[in-house]
Amino acid sequence: MANLRVRKACSRRRRRRRSSSAIKVLPKELLMEVLARVASGSVSDLYKAKVCCREFLHASDNDYVYEHVSLEKFPLIPWFVTDKEFSFLKRCKESGNSESLYRDGMVEYFSSLNLNSGLESLRMASQKGHKDANYVYGMILICSDDEGERKQGLQLLRFLKMSKCIKRSRKRVKSFIWSMWVRNRLVRIPRPLCQFHTFQNVSRGWPSLNEEEDDGIDVSCEYCIGDYELSLFCGLLRV
Repeated sequence: MANLRVRKACSRRRRRRRSSSAIKVLPKELLMEVLARVASGSVSDLYKAKVCCREFLHASDNDYVYEHVSLEKFPLIPWFVTDKEFSFLKRCKESGNSESLYRDGMVEYFSSLNLNSGLESLRMASQKGHKDANYVYGMILICSDDEGERKQGLQLLRFLKMSKCIKRSRKRVKSFIWSMWVRNRLVRIPRPLCQFHTFQNVSRGWPSLNEEEDDGIDVSCEYCIGDYELSLFCGLLRV
């Protein structure tokens, strides 16, 4: 019986050595890609991979991995974090992690009143394809007096509507806004997007003006849709 346990232990060690040898011949770029995919699913799985072998540990210390790591396990606003967690979150932002940029931009723009840096973080997150950042950044641009920026905001809104994720982004943004102290309420400009003021004329025919509406508003004018969505967004900030 003792000999059987010894043989099994030796067999496991041989398998680990063979696995380690196979990993050693892989290029570092491939290891980074694998770890980035693991990290995008769970930061816990990334930690497990790092302690798996020396090759994974070295490959994980790269900005590309931190750029894609999931922050789902971390609170939206890290009120109380350890030095290790703070260092990790800082590395994520410096590596261009879209979720980290989005969270930082929300706090900076709406709570800390650092408008320029907050808007820049939201812009960068939006450019990386972060849907919630697209929603917020688009709403901010639509509030601008600059016609070019308003059109850019409408393009972002159009993309969200085509991908059927406006409702989801609105709900997630609502949860974020209600979790922080909002000092910048982004008062809506009086001039509507639709020059025919169709939004005001048909709004009574829509089900209701609240954030629970779905993505399929039956209105062909995208300017009216922009006015509608902006009214919902600014309503979240006023609560």
